[in-house]
Amino acid sequence: MVEITDQDDVSPSVSSGAGFDTAESSKIPPEERLPVAPWWHTAVVVGLIAGVSVSGLMHRRPGAGADHRLRTYSATILSEWALAAFAYWGIRLRGVPVRRLLGHWPLDMQGWKRDVVAAFSTWMLFVPVLFVIGGTLSHFEKPGVNGSAEQRLAQEGKTRARGSTAKAIDSAGTQQAQSKLSLRLPSPHAARKAIVKLAPQSVGEMLLWILLSISAGICEELVFRGYLQQQFTSVRVAKGGLWVGVALSAVIFGSAHAYEGVVGIISITAFGAVLSLLAVRRSNLRAGMMMHAWHDIFAGMVLFLLKHAHAI
Repeated sequence: MVEITDQDDVSPSVSSGAGFDTAESSKIPPEERLPVAPWWHTAVVVGLIAGVSVSGLMHRRPGAGADHRLRTYSATILSEWALAAFAYWGIRLRGVPVRRLLGHWPLDMQGWKRDVVAAFSTWMLFVPVLFVIGGTLSHFEKPGVNGSAEQRLAQEGKTRARGSTAKAIDSAGTQQAQSKLSLRLPSPHAARKAIVKLAPQSVGEMLLWILLSISAGICEELVFRGYLQQQFTSVRVAKGGLWVGVALSAVIFGSAHAYEGVVGIISITAFGAVLSLLAVRRSNLRAGMMMHAWHDIFAGMVLFLLKHAHAI
């Protein structure tokens, strides 16, 4: 990948970095056909992402209040930057400069304008698709399933509690059942309810949400569309390696949001694929960072306004 520069006239031979161009393998510089980091490091990165995803499933609290939201926002910001720092350490183990992940960033006004237009236009085209995906998948949700696991668990707990002699045994059984259920993907209804509860509900929370969204836009694009996409692209550069990188990075990105349920995973996987294609189209991560951050900020603002209008 090329260095960050203030010029926007980049020839195809220069901009053809691993993961950012569909140029033939012969046009890709030899150093950019190699992995950006050791494979053991990539395995640790994927493991950390999986661990955070499982933790989100186990500790989801749909009824949490403002203190929990602020702690969650702050902890997520720290974890985003920590993961990005770990990815940076991985590429430095290979002597790879961060500019290879970032791509070509023209610093003149024309370059900024192109990336802003690309980010906004792609977002405008994708949002209707996102609604169609979510609506279509939610349509297959069976009536009466919403929150059924949690409701059955609570009812069973009440029923068992009526027997005083078996109270201790039943309590232990209930806790074990709760532990098992905590690893199950939430239903679309339960996932929507949890997201609404986690959305900002005050000005202070909204400001921290904006900071969280910007952090997610920068760090997640660096990790998923920069590090992971280019790492997986290096597997088979000559025979469709780019699409291997796009697909795998998008699937891991979607799976990282398991707390949003099946609908959320599929929608966010599609979102990740769009961000990957935007990175390829623009030969950089800047447009994707802007689109990602704006999408999260917009979602938070919409939920904030709907909450205060008592519409949700």
